[in-house]
Amino acid sequence: MSKILRTAAVIIIPVLIFILIWYKEDIADMFYVDAQMHINNYFSFENKNKVTEFHGEYYFAAPAGVYLKDGGQMISANNEPLIYSDEESIYLYFPESGEVSVYNSDLILKDTYSIVKNCRGFCVADGYALLIDEGSLSIYDTADFSSVNMTELGVETIVNEFFSEKFTYKYIELSDSSYIVFNDGISAFSLYDKRADATVYTFHSDDSFLPLKYDSGYVSIGNTTNSRLEVLWREKDRGGQFAGRECVTQGCGYSNGIYYSIGQSTKDHERFEDKHEPTDNTLLNYQSAILVGDTASGKMLADEWLDETHGRIIYADSEKLIVYSVSWGGQYITYSISEHKVTDKQKASEIKDGGSYTFETCGEYIFVFDDNTGELVNTISVA
Repeated sequence: MSKILRTAAVIIIPVLIFILIWYKEDIADMFYVDAQMHINNYFSFENKNKVTEFHGEYYFAAPAGVYLKDGGQMISANNEPLIYSDEESIYLYFPESGEVSVYNSDLILKDTYSIVKNCRGFCVADGYALLIDEGSLSIYDTADFSSVNMTELGVETIVNEFFSEKFTYKYIELSDSSYIVFNDGISAFSLYDKRADATVYTFHSDDSFLPLKYDSGYVSIGNTTNSRLEVLWREKDRGGQFAGRECVTQGCGYSNGIYYSIGQSTKDHERFEDKHEPTDNTLLNYQSAILVGDTASGKMLADEWLDETHGRIIYADSEKLIVYSVSWGGQYITYSISEHKVTDKQKASEIKDGGSYTFETCGEYIFVFDDNTGELVNTISVA
């Protein structure tokens, strides 16, 4: 009898494993989480200004004001501000009123200024505050928040030709340490920090090419359309280098000589087309993708595709990807890009069916916010 059981086990177990692999998508679909996910970090199209790192501490904005990551409320407010900081101050911008409140290192209010209203993007660099919406870019001197004319800073217009199309960008050097690049109409905007060698802030309001870095008369750009995932860089002595796949593009960015492009592709249209309507933010039956290009060598470092049923890439750098995965039972899974394997797993119990969540990377953490309440519901280490 035991011999028969052993023989049966040898036959049945491989068959069961085969069935589980074959129907992996169906099994994962049983546990499908109908949630919206908004990803904001350096490869995102639009920062939400929800988190800032200031003097070694992390602060985040909520509907009632500003809170310390591991503590209580630090600044009270009647509505949620956009938050940003430099070495000396924390800045809170309230879109509806157009007010900016400036706090010192002790979180004592220094002054409040009335400026332009209803901007969706707000950042500060080297003595200038930059306010961005779909149609305009407003610049202020942070000393007194007096308006600064762009021509005073010196606007350089750059025209790049790419695949027989012309893209016109404007370049402003704010200081020896930072500059901004944007296209006409402010549909795409980037702040580049020379010290960090990285694009540290982006804003995007419609489908276009996002400027990531200016170098010797060229603008390096990434595609933000919903039809193709692309990496492109341009150097002084070479033309544009390109790689692409058909997919829904999540974002792109530049950091320390590396270009990233993040996206997802629905792997089985017929099987799932009636179950889940595809949008940029929903968890579909997606393959997650990252294209990584090195500007020094002019080569692709990675063309990574992950078979993640109902997954979303929430973080990427030159070494790792972090993905929210339903295939792994609703966990945050860290993948090594070079070794092509799972290196860490973290629980994601805060992700609920019918919810909407914003993931914003700041420093060594991903901050997870519940969009319905504005509350911080988790922090994920990326170290």
